[in-house]
Amino acid sequence: MTSKERVFKALRHEEPDRVPLNIWMYRDDVREDVVKRYGSLDAFYDRLRIDMVTAFPTYLLTKLENPEEWTHTLSVDEAIDYPFIDPNDSALYVPVKRDVEQYGEKRMVFCQTQGVFEGAFVLCGMENLLCEMVMQPEKVKKLFNKIAEWSCVYVDNTLDLGIDVPHISDDWGQNNALLFSPKMWWEFVYPYDAMIVERAKRRCEFVSLHSDGFIYDVLDGVVKMGIDVVHPIQVSAGMDPEKIKREFGDRLALYGTLDITHTLPSGTLAEIEREVKNRMDTLKPGGGFIFCSTHTIQPDTPLEKVEYAYDVAFERSWYHK
Repeated sequence: MTSKERVFKALRHEEPDRVPLNIWMYRDDVREDVVKRYGSLDAFYDRLRIDMVTAFPTYLLTKLENPEEWTHTLSVDEAIDYPFIDPNDSALYVPVKRDVEQYGEKRMVFCQTQGVFEGAFVLCGMENLLCEMVMQPEKVKKLFNKIAEWSCVYVDNTLDLGIDVPHISDDWGQNNALLFSPKMWWEFVYPYDAMIVERAKRRCEFVSLHSDGFIYDVLDGVVKMGIDVVHPIQVSAGMDPEKIKREFGDRLALYGTLDITHTLPSGTLAEIEREVKNRMDTLKPGGGFIFCSTHTIQPDTPLEKVEYAYDVAFERSWYHK
């Protein structure tokens, strides 16, 4: 079974030959260490038996080259008028095109796609945006609609390039709670992220969501929106993978669950093995599970521990071996 066949089967809630494996490894310093040891990132992916990658555009919405610029402090009025990058600018898609050409035949390609809340807080700053959602709700909705319309064009263009699954990034959670009430999520976020999902579903079978933190309270809305797979199911933030599998496992595929905050950087090999085995044993039955780190691997995580975690995962991933 090819990697693409394996991932598609899992997303259809069927049991492939084994659970698909992925890893988030997007920091340049960590990638440099990988290349020094393995010769290339692709060789490392082969070593870990990785089935999929996530492609990123050159920029999302705006050209922010300095990390210190990532959180702006624009007012909502300024953000509404802020000149987004033309979503039809070919320079935006150079890395996406490269990843499709490099990995598209060998591995499934997800593609980072801008969600409305995350896009807005990059422009306005988190605290400012949350205040504006209360003080100027109609203007915030106008901004969210602008971001959604941009992302709809972007999704079409990435699908034209051959990506397999749009992967909407829209962080809504903190530890043990949403950043806002479920009522506000339904009013502000749902209608506009749903626009992006609906646009994507005209042309592709699956749409993925990345949202850090605790988002359990709106998973029913995530299903209604048309999302098929959710990353990262962050246990350290209070998400319960077994409960989510039990309640939503027939409608949502779970993607992630390998803790990068403690288990990988600080846990013993025994702790790593115990967590990986638990995830596989409880989440793989019936398909609908992709094993992956909960976010990008950090510099404090020894590569030997990553290798060990994925060796255990591979061993326990088989359905009918």
